[in-house]
Amino acid sequence: MSWTIIYSSNQAHLVEIVKNILDSNSIEFVTVDKTDSSYGSALGSSIELYIRSEDFIRSKKLIAEFEHE
Repeated sequence: MSWTIIYSSNQAHLVEIVKNILDSNSIEFVTVDKTDSSYGSALGSSIELYIRSEDFIRSKKLIAEFEHE
């Protein structure tokens, strides 16, 4: 089982919306918050969401629906 990045943003409210979408569709995710680290400040801060590779296609479709609203 491997993890794949599905979404990244520096806007916490957008990340929260995507997390809710994934959660309500029973898609497991991991959040990596790079906004308060030396890594983030050097390369631009962001919050990243990772999902299991097998959920990638379904997750992309759900996020695309949200982005087109």
